[in-house]
Amino acid sequence: MSFYDDASLVFLPSGEAGKDGKAYSMKPTNGDGDFTFSRGSNLTSTRVDSNGLIEKGRENLFLNSDTPATQSITITNGGVYVLSFLGTGSIVASGGASFTLNGTGEFDRVQNYFVSSSTSVTLTISGTITEPQLEIGLAATEYIESGATTGLAGILEDSPRFDYSGGASCASLLLEPSRTQLLPYTEYYNGWPQTGTTLTTNTTETLSPEGLYNASKLVGNGTSGVINSGIAKTGSVVVSVYLKSVSGSVNVTFKDPYGGLANEVKSVTTEWQRFDFIGDNGFSFAGFWIDDIPASGIYMWGAQLEAGSYPTSYIPNHSGGSVTRNADVNTLLNQSGVIGQTAGTILFDAYFDEEGKVNFSISDSSANNFISIETTSSNEVTAKVEQGGSTQATITTATSFFAEGDRLKCAIAYDDRDMAFYINGTQVNTAAPNLIPTCDDIRFGNYDGSIKADQRVNRVVLFTTRISNGNLATLTS
Repeated sequence: MSFYDDASLVFLPSGEAGKDGKAYSMKPTNGDGDFTFSRGSNLTSTRVDSNGLIEKGRENLFLNSDTPATQSITITNGGVYVLSFLGTGSIVASGGASFTLNGTGEFDRVQNYFVSSSTSVTLTISGTITEPQLEIGLAATEYIESGATTGLAGILEDSPRFDYSGGASCASLLLEPSRTQLLPYTEYYNGWPQTGTTLTTNTTETLSPEGLYNASKLVGNGTSGVINSGIAKTGSVVVSVYLKSVSGSVNVTFKDPYGGLANEVKSVTTEWQRFDFIGDNGFSFAGFWIDDIPASGIYMWGAQLEAGSYPTSYIPNHSGGSVTRNADVNTLLNQSGVIGQTAGTILFDAYFDEEGKVNFSISDSSANNFISIETTSSNEVTAKVEQGGSTQATITTATSFFAEGDRLKCAIAYDDRDMAFYINGTQVNTAAPNLIPTCDDIRFGNYDGSIKADQRVNRVVLFTTRISNGNLATLTS
């Protein structure tokens, strides 16, 4: 059986499968299968790209960059910015910054970062410059052409995040709930309280997980070194950060500066790793504190403090205060033609989490009519049919059926009086629903969108027929 030929909808994430606001399906080819994607918080999201590097949203604030002229640019007071250009001329910054950046050659990009001291910076041009770029952050990124409005690139506000975490050769669609980055200056640590450390910003000794020279080097005083930041926050929090040792394997200690959580010793190697520290100390403050920084030194990048019981993808913050990444929302509404109405099959293939989120559903956007594949807080997976507000069928796996990050290829085949649920090639159980709901909408999340999805999706395939149990086993293997 050629599954993709016979399917009514085929969604296979890849780096070319979307644009800002859309996540494309391979089938149908007329656009009826294309999902509307939204997040709506520009430059706050990241993903792991096909090269294994962290990719961000980027913006060139310098207008009409192909015909550069002196201009004043609105910026955030206290924000970290970097100015760069090619050429032999110069740019004098005044207002929110005070420096002169001199060019050194036609093909040599020069750069300088600064922390702004007001809400506007004037950039005065002299001589020959090309490709000027003013952007948030510590290090210049690849040039983005701008016009009368700013130039944008990378992971933008409504861009689907096709993620290659874990060295995957094929992308998954990364879907996460909203989280707030509580730490300020997550790559610039000069303003953080420090004890017994020597800090080098933008070290040229190693590339960061972003692939730029924007990591920091921390050297302890030989006995103890501490870098910390305290934030007003009550409840469970997660600290995470990328660390790499300068030489060999070294141990550092994650501590709760308010004394509520036990210390955790982390083994840092010469490869970048993301470490986390999770818990609820019972205090109204949460902290980020690394102790026992060795005299040989460690590199640090991408610190994060967020409310929750597990870490989510990195949220950059290049100024004071906090930054929120909104939830990823991926929906296909009012397209009954790709959904089996009286009979059908759903394949949902994803890396599942442990947070009790509803993962995938077809519905009429109400709690009365839907078919869903969902997880529970007991690490079960449930297939459910609801029609007219009445449960028609429920099939649930055993508790602790999966662990966080497991890949589950789940398939439901259904029609009146006949439903089967398969996961990873094995039948979970069968059921006999009395009625099948009429469904027009597809959601990554629950039936009405009130619960957002939290997973990495590999495939979604729909059929308007109930395929055989043998084919279900093959489809999910």
